[in-house]
This record gives sequence, C-alpha cells and structure tokens, in this order.
Amino acid sequence: MISRLQKHKELKTWHFDKNSDHEDIYLVRKFDRPDLFWIDGTYEVLNETAVQVSYETMAKGQKNGTDDHSVAQNSLIVDLELCDAKPKDSWFERRIVTPNHILWEIVEELGLHGKVDARIATQRPKDGALIHIDHEHQQHYIRQAETGKSLDDIFASRGNWKKYIITLQNAEPGMVMCYGNTVLTDWKAGEAYLFNYGVPHWTTNFSGQERHNLMVTGELP
Repeated sequence: MISRLQKHKELKTWHFDKNSDHEDIYLVRKFDRPDLFWIDGTYEVLNETAVQVSYETMAKGQKNGTDDHSVAQNSLIVDLELCDAKPKDSWFERRIVTPNHILWEIVEELGLHGKVDARIATQRPKDGALIHIDHEHQQHYIRQAETGKSLDDIFASRGNWKKYIITLQNAEPGMVMCYGNTVLTDWKAGEAYLFNYGVPHWTTNFSGQERHNLMVTGELP
C-alpha cells in the first residue's frame, strides 16, 4: 500500500516547501472569444452529455492489480483512505467533450497529438477536491498500462503528457484553485493554465454557483 503524496515526497518531484514563492501553475494562453461562446459551449455539454465520472464514489474506489503500474494508480485511493475521506464526498462531475461540441475548437488549438481527452469539470457549491497529485500519463481513459518501467520511474515523470485547465467563466468570490503554493482566485473565462508535474493541488467552491473548467489531457509533440 503506497501513498501517492508520500512517494512523490520521497522522490522530490516537488519541493514540498510551504515557504517557497515558486509559481507552480502558470497562465500560458488567453483564448479570445466572446462571452456567449463560453456560455453556449459550456451548457451545450452540460445539457447534452451525461455525467461520466462522479467523485462521490472516489473515496470508496476499488484498488486493482499488484503490478507497478496498478500500484501507482491505486496510490490515489490510498491517500483518500488515509485521510478518511467520506464515501459521499464529491469533488466534481466530469462530462466528456467531443469533436461535435463547440468547445472542441479550443481543444484543437492546443496542438496536442495522439489520443486527447477533454472533459468539463463541474464543481458544485460546497464541493471540493482533496489535496492530490495527478498522474496524467496513467489515466486509464488515455492509454494502456505502462510496461518495462519501475515504480520509481512511473512516479518520477509524466513524459510529454500535459493537462491544460481552461477556465470557462470568470471566478466568483469563494472559488479557489491551489497548485502547490500558488493560489488562484481571480481568473477570467478563456484562460489556459499548465501546472508542473508532481505538484499537490486542491480546489474548492464556496461561491453560490457552479464552477466549470475544461480539462484537456494529451501529449505535446
């Protein structure tokens, strides 16, 4: 049983220094679109697409396999068990974005290649994502299990895999995204962010409305 947070701390994939002023998430692009584009694009997906992943079940997820790839994947569930996350806790809901949707033109402009995954993450009022570390290179809906790599190698690098966070609305008071020591509270619709690998992060929404982000995962050329 391996904790993802502890393993990354052992491997020093992030500095884990709460006093550091290093920027851990950074704005890489601003998509210039009218306000109606973001509104129509968001609600097209919300109204037409079923929830594909609900984090209400994350805390009671099933750990599968004993190979290094599976152990690395299961490490996220281990962290949730260690902090006694409640089975009814909800992080956010995910809905798949496809080439048939308005927002797909944003996905195409990012220039990722191979299999690309795009989803709207909807965080409802009073929901939050517990502190965790992403393994973009291990997302089961992106690729098959890695072979020929040790557990340390799997944890140490995501290769060319990236996850873009594109904000679909202006931030409201009470909406917070924290990546490492960098806290975001005042984003605008159409901003695209990247964050460094191995950075612990969490989000919460204590505003009075849903928060929507477009999350796009894929490989850079």
